[in-house]
Amino acid sequence: MFASKTVLIVGAGASAEFGLPTGEGIFKDALMLPPRLIRKESPISGFSFDNGFQNFLIGQSQNRLWNQYETFVARAKTSASFSIDRLAWLNTEIAEVCKSISTWSIFRKLYQGQKEIKNDYGRRLTVEKYSRLTGHLNPVVDGSQNWIAALCNKWVGDARSSSELKPSSLTVVTFNYDRIVEEGLDHFVSSSQLFSDVDEQNLPSVYHVHGAFPRLPDRLDGEFLTQAQSCVKYIEDGG
Repeated sequence: MFASKTVLIVGAGASAEFGLPTGEGIFKDALMLPPRLIRKESPISGFSFDNGFQNFLIGQSQNRLWNQYETFVARAKTSASFSIDRLAWLNTEIAEVCKSISTWSIFRKLYQGQKEIKNDYGRRLTVEKYSRLTGHLNPVVDGSQNWIAALCNKWVGDARSSSELKPSSLTVVTFNYDRIVEEGLDHFVSSSQLFSDVDEQNLPSVYHVHGAFPRLPDRLDGEFLTQAQSCVKYIEDGG
């Protein structure tokens, strides 16, 4: 256990270990987009990451985002920022599209899709069902110890029951929108017999500087993705 109160500050690299994109990675996604917003015909009914970011944006039914799209692509392809956050900071007129592609790119790595065939009044439709990926809950990632597991081990120390844990001895401040840190802390602590009764009050606090996505459902759809986008904040949003 930490001898004194400790504040751990983590950025995008903390989630990159588990396959999530950084601001640079999302910026690179933006550079691959076509200049015009065109709906892509797809054999998949409903929401699917395979349909691409353009279809997701169109599916949101927000004309203001559609109108920003071409400016967004043009700004990205001439920008020296090389980060989606920096791009939004320098071009506030396209900030909402930056938030949209950030959400889309992150969730594409948080969920895994599986195509299914369903009957709809005699029609056979292909749909894609998405379930959570849980690589951040594995004790070993790419042959090395999961950093969240290592942090838990250090924080728990010699405690022998949930009542002996000292949540105030560790605070995590993150600039990420995902909840990988708190999910990992809860998972690795509660997986031990001695702490199987642990609850949120017994765990370190995690603060998200730029906001956090809602608690993620086991199954994902486009409606939840749109809801999650509203939780993304940039510096100019004041929170």
